[in-house]
Amino acid sequence: MEDMITPEKIMDIFQFFTLFATDKKYRKYKIIARYQQYEGANLIVERVLNGYPKKGLIWHFQGSGKSLLMVFAAQKLRMIPELRNPTVVIVDDRIDLETQITATFNASDIPNLQSATSKEELINFFKGDMRKILITTIFKFGEVEGELNRRDNIILMVDEAHRTQEGNLGEKMRLALPNAFFFGLTGTPINRVDRNTFLTFGADEDRTGYLSKYSFSDSIRDKATLPLNFEPVPVDLHVDKENLDAEFDALTEGLSEEQRAELSARVNIKAIFYNPARIRKVVEHIVKHYREKIQPNGYKGQVVCYDRETCIRYKEVFDELMGENETTVIIDTNNDKEDRFKKYRRDKDQESKILDEFRDPKNPLKLVIVT
Repeated sequence: MEDMITPEKIMDIFQFFTLFATDKKYRKYKIIARYQQYEGANLIVERVLNGYPKKGLIWHFQGSGKSLLMVFAAQKLRMIPELRNPTVVIVDDRIDLETQITATFNASDIPNLQSATSKEELINFFKGDMRKILITTIFKFGEVEGELNRRDNIILMVDEAHRTQEGNLGEKMRLALPNAFFFGLTGTPINRVDRNTFLTFGADEDRTGYLSKYSFSDSIRDKATLPLNFEPVPVDLHVDKENLDAEFDALTEGLSEEQRAELSARVNIKAIFYNPARIRKVVEHIVKHYREKIQPNGYKGQVVCYDRETCIRYKEVFDELMGENETTVIIDTNNDKEDRFKKYRRDKDQESKILDEFRDPKNPLKLVIVT
C-alpha cells in the first residue's frame, strides 16, 4: 500500500482512477480505485501501449471490483493521446445487458458510452468506425460473420471470460476484429486445461498464465471479501438410496442398459431434490439454523435450489414454517407454458424493488429462494 503513495502514482490516481458516480437516489459520490484495480487496469494500458502481446487474462476474485477495474481501464485508454482515440469494447457474458457492469458504467458518468443490443447495432458500430466505449454481449459476436474492423487500437475486455469461451465465440470475436487487443477477466481461477480460454486470452509471455492475479486469500487479507464459513448438515439430509432406486426402476422399465445409464444422472438428481420428505427436513433445518444463528445477528439469507420446480416446493414448506412474507422466490419465468410460476412473474422494475426490500434490514423479507 505504501507503494501507492508516490507523487507519480498520486497524480495518476487523480487523473485516471478517480471518478464520480450516481446512486439510485441520484446522489453523487466519489470513487477512488483500490490498489488491485489500479495495478490491473495499468497492466492492461501498458500492454496496449507496448502493442504486444495483444491479449491477457486477469483473475481477480469475486467481489474485488472487476466492473470498476474495467471502468478505470476504459477511462485511461480513452484519454491517452498515444492511442489515437481508441475504441474500447466491454463484452458481457449475459444474454441481455441488464447487468452489474452496465449499471456500473452508466452510474460512473463516463462520456461517449454506447450499447449494442442487436447484431445490426454491433455491425453498424464497427463499420461506422466509432471511437467510443461500447457495451455489448458476447452472443452478439456469435451472430456476426466475417470481419468488422481491422483497426489495431480496438481494445476488448470480456467479463467472466471462461464461461462463454466454449464453442466458437472467441474465434468469432477474433475474426471480426483481427487486430484488436483481447483481455479476459474472471473471478474464478482457470486451469490450463481450459484450452479455449487460454487460447483466446492467455499470453505465453505471462508465466503464471495471468496478466494480473488477485486471489481469494488476497481478498480476505484486504477485507474486500468476507471469509466463507461452512457448517456440516445432519446426515439424514443426504441421499435416500431406497427412494432413489425405486424411482429409477419405475422410470426406466423396459429400457436397455445403455438407455438406463444415459438417464441415471438426471433421475438421481430429481429423485433426491423433489422428494417431499427430504424437502421438509431441509427446510426445517434451514429455518432452525436461521432463527438461532443468523436472524439474531441482523442478517438475511439466500436459499439456492436445483431448479424452478424445487424453488416452488421449498417455498410451500417455508410458508408453513415461517411467515409468508418472510420468503420469496426469484426465478426466470420464461417458457412457463402451464403458468406454474405465474405468481413470481415480475418485470425488471418489480424484481429490482423486491431486491431493495431484501436489502432493507427493517423489511420483513428474510430469505430469497433462487436457482
